[in-house]
Amino acid sequence: MTLYDYGPMAWLWRCMILLFGALASLFLVGGLSPLNPLVMGGAIALLAPAVFFGTVLVVRADRGDGGGLEIQTLLFWRRRIARDRLGAPRVRIKYRTEHTDLSAPRVWVPVKGGWPLYFDLLGRIPDRPAFLAAIKLSASAVRVAE
Repeated sequence: MTLYDYGPMAWLWRCMILLFGALASLFLVGGLSPLNPLVMGGAIALLAPAVFFGTVLVVRADRGDGGGLEIQTLLFWRRRIARDRLGAPRVRIKYRTEHTDLSAPRVWVPVKGGWPLYFDLLGRIPDRPAFLAAIKLSASAVRVAE
């Protein structure tokens, strides 16, 4: 049973990761010396966030055996996570800076012994109570964070 589906936005982010990879490659190839620390630092600065979010951003979550989760991430990485490995989720509803106040609901779920999970709550959640129960999050925690 599908608990969460990020939808078409996943393809937008995948294209962005591809763009960052291409820019990092051009950065390395275009440099006079690929082993130059500044060139390497620039390439890493382009790739590191893309790889990190590509491995933790959940594109699809299904209920697995024994109540666990079967996850597919942005970079097509598939993970099976037992429910007892999920930590306490952290919710953020608004993204605030001194210049902006955006609605950006998301949940970070730590995973014992592995990479965390990042759910963008603007994705499609067919059965909200089942999704919240699967990631050990109460509906009141989502409302309180607003």
